[in-house]
Amino acid sequence: MRRSMVVKSMQGAIALIGERTLRKWLSLMMLSYIADDKPQELLRLALLRARFCEQVGDKLGKGRDFSLACYTLGMFSLLDVMLDQPMEKILKELNLAPEIVDTLTAGKKTRYSVILSLAKAYERGDWLEVARLAGSVKEVFEDLPLVYAAALDDVRGFYAV
Repeated sequence: MRRSMVVKSMQGAIALIGERTLRKWLSLMMLSYIADDKPQELLRLALLRARFCEQVGDKLGKGRDFSLACYTLGMFSLLDVMLDQPMEKILKELNLAPEIVDTLTAGKKTRYSVILSLAKAYERGDWLEVARLAGSVKEVFEDLPLVYAAALDDVRGFYAV
């Protein structure tokens, strides 16, 4: 017989579902709250980008923190549209790593720039740009259709609940 677990603290919640999953849920909840007056499709696109970027980060094999930063990058990539404000102004209020800020504002090329550009090109169906960008991430190029399909499945699964 399966017993349900009762969560009595934040530490218990983290232990039950994992810190990475909790962070993702919290960022998604935050975005859905601030983009309450925006079309639901905008939030879905942010989640799709987040999962796509995270999975590309996973496949690059640079570690858990890198993949989590890729998720954050994708999730926050539409903040300017959601809040109707310039990205630079929004990011001044957030305590994000400078490299993520640089990527989101297109200030400097970073190790994340190609991943975000790849996500945007893939969602537009700009296959020439995808092929050009994939030269920088050769180790994931062949897996991109599966990565995108898995990200779409994750978004569908999240909204099916």
